[in-house]
Amino acid sequence: MPNKKSAVKRMKTSEKNRLYNRF
Repeated sequence: MPNKKSAVKRMKTSEKNRLYNRF
């Protein structure tokens, strides 16, 4: 299950990066 959490964290980071890229 820790693997799934890692994937979620990576996805969240990607989304955050996209938001920052917009600015």
